[in-house]
Order: sequence, then structure tokens, then C-alpha cells
Amino acid sequence: MTFDKSILESNEVSINLKLFKFIRFFHLFDPNIKKICNLNVYHLAWYIINCVIGCIVIYGLLGYFTEKEDILNIVNQIQLMFCGLLYYSSLLKIIIFLYKANSIWDLLRVSHMNFLTSSQCKTHIGILHTHRNQSIKITNFISGFGIVIALEWIMFPLLLQLLQKEDVNKLNQRFENIFNFPFPVTINYYNNNYVIFYIMESFIAMYMLYIYVVVDVFFISVCYVMIAHYEMIKRAYENVNTELVSENNNKNKNYCNDCIYDLVSIMKDQQKHFAKLKLFYSTYKFIILSTVTINSGSIIILTYASVVVIQIYRSNDNV
Repeated sequence: MTFDKSILESNEVSINLKLFKFIRFFHLFDPNIKKICNLNVYHLAWYIINCVIGCIVIYGLLGYFTEKEDILNIVNQIQLMFCGLLYYSSLLKIIIFLYKANSIWDLLRVSHMNFLTSSQCKTHIGILHTHRNQSIKITNFISGFGIVIALEWIMFPLLLQLLQKEDVNKLNQRFENIFNFPFPVTINYYNNNYVIFYIMESFIAMYMLYIYVVVDVFFISVCYVMIAHYEMIKRAYENVNTELVSENNNKNKNYCNDCIYDLVSIMKDQQKHFAKLKLFYSTYKFIILSTVTINSGSIIILTYASVVVIQIYRSNDNV
């Protein structure tokens, strides 16, 4: 696969390249990145991050298999179910992107502003510019919104701890954390070393939110490009059809040859675009399938858990 340096320039592509470079996501696919033992340094960093986060998750869930002083209530169990689903979904997404890095780099060629080369398609380049501007606005908004949500999610346990510190100590309970993993330690040890456990769970939260936001933002960016190209090709076919009708009225043979040449050029652009679309499907099909499965399971779990919680509260009220 040849290295296309034009993809590295923000003004040459129709995706939000500045954002992807800023959050160090584009570097996963860039073949120009420094390598260690023929391995992209960012790939190596993500392998290490995945191992560290995986160890924290396993350690956090060990409490299920050891005796503890406190007992997890239904709310904490539901919270851990969702955490597990989100974690494994995030892990699957980043593994797919690391595994298909070369394919994604090839897919990024579709984002080049001059990907469609026929003269008829180029006359409608304004469509691509419009979709590019919309894509940049939406992806920037989603990224900013994700950062705000992440900060609120991470800071909430600290605020709750400050408000409930005395009550929790009196009740001999663990301080609230982001996910409330049942770490296999005593309540006293957990509360005295709360900062350590809070940092571990913060890493998990940032890991999951980063992957979810970045993968979705990248998906949106590529979809905008595909939609814009389809619109450009559609307009190009319409123009050629109009010109052919006009030529039949004028009986101009040379003009007819030009129209046929334009038609062939558009068809070649369509074939190139369709090849990238197939590559896009092959890259995202496992991510989409897993996301639909996990979200469907989450809805079922949430519905069941809501019914159980309501029944518990009604039983307590009756007593």
C-alpha cells in the first residue's frame, strides 16, 4: 500500500482531521508514525493500556468471589452489569481498529477532496464542502459534550463523598465510587485508600468514554463523506442525462461523444466509491453488530432491573 501524504493535510480531506490528530486517534493508522520493533508506537501504547485496564477490571470483580464485610445491593449490581457491557464493547472496538489499521488507512483515501476525479462530479464539489462543515461542527460538539459528561461522571463521587463522609463512616460502608467495583479488600482499607481506588476507576471511565466517543465520531465523519459522494454522483448523472437529451435535439455527434466520456468517468468514480463503501462495511460490521447486541441486552437488563427495584421499594413501603 503506497503512502499518501495528502491525507495528512487537514485542508485536503473532508473529515475532521484536526480533531482526530488532537486526540491522537489518527496516529493509529498513520504509516509515518515512529515504530518500535516494526510496531506503531501508538498500537504498543494501546496494548499496554488494554492490559492495565483489563487487570483493574479483573481485580475489581474479584470481590464477587471473596468474602466481604458489605453486600452489594441491587443498584450496585446493575451498575456493574452496565460497566461490564460497556467495557467489553469498548475493548472490542479498539481491538478491531488496531487489527484493521491498514484497512482504515486505505478507507481514509475516500475522504480526500479530489477522490472523485470526473469533471461532472468536480462541478458539485460544493456539496462535499457543505457536508464537511456540518461534519466538523457535529463531531466537535459530540467530543465537547463527551468531555463534559466524563468530567461530571468522574467528579460526582468526590462531591458525594464530601457530603456523606460522616454518615458512611458511621454506617460502616464504602465510599461511593464511579462504578463501585467490589474490590477484595476490607471497608476500612478501601476508605483509607479511597484515592487509589478512585484513580483506578477513573482510568476505566476515561478509557470507555474515549473509545465510545472517538469511534462514533469517526463513524459519523466517514458517513458524511459517503453521503456527500453519493449526492455528487447523483447530480453528475442528472447533468449527463440533461446534456444527452439536449444533444438528441441538436443532433451534434461530437457533443454526444463528450457526454459518453463523462458518463464513463462518472461510472469509474462510482466504482471507486463503492469499493471504499464495501471496505467501510467490512470494518464496521462487527462493531455495529456488537453494539446492537449489547444495547439490546442493556435495554432488557434495565427493564428487568427497574421492575425488581420498584417491587423492592413497594415491599419496603408495605412493611
